[in-house]
Amino acid sequence: KPSLTKRMRFIQEIQNEFWDKWIKAVMQERILATKWRKSTRDSKVGDVVLLLEETMASRHYRMGILSETKTGTDGHVRTVTVRYKNPGENTFRTTVRSVHKVVTLVPVDLESEEGDFLVASDVHPVATTPGPVEMTERAEQHPAVIRGPVEISAPDPVDEILDLKDRQSAAKKAQKKIVRITVPEEAEEITDIVKHVKKKY
Repeated sequence: KPSLTKRMRFIQEIQNEFWDKWIKAVMQERILATKWRKSTRDSKVGDVVLLLEETMASRHYRMGILSETKTGTDGHVRTVTVRYKNPGENTFRTTVRSVHKVVTLVPVDLESEEGDFLVASDVHPVATTPGPVEMTERAEQHPAVIRGPVEISAPDPVDEILDLKDRQSAAKKAQKKIVRITVPEEAEEITDIVKHVKKKY
């Protein structure tokens, strides 16, 4: 009979590997409901972004707002300065990152379906930890616009990953103002993660 400690390590490994994959490969595609009018778009001052850390050992994902952009010789943005605030702190910090190390969550010039624009001051970035993403809908028809604090934290029971379709169906029927996203729909990726982790134990 497997020990509780071994079982806990197994569950934690699944959670960590899942969120690493989801943040890097899926999040940017899922967070915006509208498509860009152009094939490419450079980052702009005021964009709300997620910082992708080199090492994710702490499983902390930090959000911020772009305060400065620098272009390369080709005229495209290559580095950005991100302004963010840690929980419990009153002053903002800044960090310079490669444009490839940030994920745009809410562009400064995003136009909503109502025709008006969402400005960066509408969004309050906070440092976050892996798990369900909570976001307030700007309108029921436009659930991808994030307003207010956002938390990303891994669900404690692995069962929350397995009953995704039931949770999504219930959320649609309830038509709640708060949308809770736990995992993407890629069941194949989840299966691969579980198989990979099982090999270790």
